[in-house]
Amino acid sequence: MKPLALAITAATMALASTASAAPASGFTTLSWGDSPKRVAALNTGYKMQYKFSDNLTYQGSPKSDLFMKLRTAAPYRYVFFKNGLYSVHMDLALFDSRQAHSQLNALLKYNTLKDEMVKQFGKPTSVVEHYTEGKPFFACIYDENCGMMGSSFTTATSNVTLFIAGSENGAEGALSVHVEELRDQ
Repeated sequence: MKPLALAITAATMALASTASAAPASGFTTLSWGDSPKRVAALNTGYKMQYKFSDNLTYQGSPKSDLFMKLRTAAPYRYVFFKNGLYSVHMDLALFDSRQAHSQLNALLKYNTLKDEMVKQFGKPTSVVEHYTEGKPFFACIYDENCGMMGSSFTTATSNVTLFIAGSENGAEGALSVHVEELRDQ
C-alpha cells in the first residue's frame, strides 16, 4: 500500500465512531448493500482494484449523484463485503507541499467542508484537529503522534469522516471523505 493510502486508512480508523442518528448519508442513488454490478452502472471507468477474501475494491467516477454534490480529484473507491457495498472513499483535493500556500489551502477547504457537513449531518461525533507547529504539515499529519486533522459524523446509516491525509515524506496531501455503512458491533 502507498504511504498516502496507509495514512488515509489510519486517519479513518482513528476518527470513526458511533453515536446518535442524524440526517441522510449524502448519496441519493447509492445504497448500502448495492452489488458491484449496480454500482458499475452508475459509474464510468469502473474497474476492480483489489480482491481479498470476501472484500472487493473498485474505483470509478460517478455519472451523477456526487456525494454532497462535491467534485473529486480522483475516482471514488468503492469497497464491497460479500458483494454488498460497504464503504465509499473520495479524494476531494490533492495538495503538493512545493506549491505556495498548500497547507493554508488544505485547512481552508477542510474547514469550509466541515461547516457544510455540520449543516447536513449535525454536530460532529468526533473531532481531532492538531499538528505540531514548525514541522512540515503533510508529514506531521501523516504521523498521528505529531498531528491529525479530521471530523466524523454519524447518521442513521453511516459514519462520514472528513480528513486531511499527509504523506511520510511530506510532499503531498489529500482532503478526503470516507463514508462507511454503520453496522452492529
